[in-house]
Amino acid sequence: MSFFKYLKKEHYNLLVESGTVRIGTLKNFQSTEHGSKVRDSMEGSKSFYGSYETLEKEQIDNQPQNSPIKFNSSSVGSKYVCLNNNVISEPNYYIFSVSAEYKEEDHLSWYKEESYDFSYKIILPNNFFRRITRALNTITPVRFLGIFNVQYYDEKRGVEYFSAKNKLPAFMLKDEEYLDQNEIRAVWSPKEANISAINVSDNRLKSYIEPFIDITEKSKQR
Repeated sequence: MSFFKYLKKEHYNLLVESGTVRIGTLKNFQSTEHGSKVRDSMEGSKSFYGSYETLEKEQIDNQPQNSPIKFNSSSVGSKYVCLNNNVISEPNYYIFSVSAEYKEEDHLSWYKEESYDFSYKIILPNNFFRRITRALNTITPVRFLGIFNVQYYDEKRGVEYFSAKNKLPAFMLKDEEYLDQNEIRAVWSPKEANISAINVSDNRLKSYIEPFIDITEKSKQR
């Protein structure tokens, strides 16, 4: 299992020279300082909808546990239930995003939108993220939640309330607009309430990566 990271060459050099990487947060991804490939005003939130002629017991037994709307046993048999334009915000998390596969067209898009002219391959993801977790904990207490495949949905419509996708935490969901990113996320839960993007350093991180492609020459050929 390997992952790929698109980034600016200067940031790759920082990783190789001093073991430094930047760990973002969900809320930081909402910032207008980012370009269109990164910025998402719904990061850390999700929307859902539903329209039901009759609520069934099976639906209520399997409803999302993290939803502010709760149906109980007395709701079984309720008629004409509508849930529209519901948005919930969830806690902030530390995030490190990578791609599940490398695609030249995607890299060219990252270069055009975000000036990400370089990419590297994470050849030992478990070791890489274990070292980041240690480095983070020397600065601020965190718990590593794992590595997650991002799922995509239509944010304007939302996810159907009783669907399996609505049971997922918001950090695993993004709008279909970003589907081509094929994103994988390493996620850390902070023990402090107010967090922001942070640089961490560990010289051993470079042992778990290898340089992949400098896209500038490919771009010149287009």
